[in-house]
Amino acid sequence: MPEKLVIEGNYQKDWFLYSSGFVTAGSAITVTSTINVAADTDFEAKYITMECRQANVLVATHGGTINVLFTAIGKTLSNVAIPIDAILGTGQRPYYLTPPKILPANGNIVIQFTNNVATSTDFCLTFHGNKLYLRPGAQPTV
Repeated sequence: MPEKLVIEGNYQKDWFLYSSGFVTAGSAITVTSTINVAADTDFEAKYITMECRQANVLVATHGGTINVLFTAIGKTLSNVAIPIDAILGTGQRPYYLTPPKILPANGNIVIQFTNNVATSTDFCLTFHGNKLYLRPGAQPTV
């Protein structure tokens, strides 16, 4: 059965995930990860989830901070690095971006993770949303 794309206004929306993959930060270390938004189309980010593992065990809460920069639009998610537990949830409890963030094609999402605990931690941040394909003959509206 062929996949059905959601059509909304001038766009066909195709569900997609952009993820940092796991990034490891030692104790009291800040690491940076960059997610490249594909050149094929803009991305509508609707939710963010985070997974943190210590010694290969999933941890429900974490004492680290995060800062996110959307380079193509020149904006950050917050004015300072914020506690991970303040906004980021698991796949069962995602953080909703209201309104969704439209990230231009070929842009970057730069993520800074700071590990403030005494144990090395693996971080994985995932943006859930839609690739926005302009319908044939339609004009951009976002």
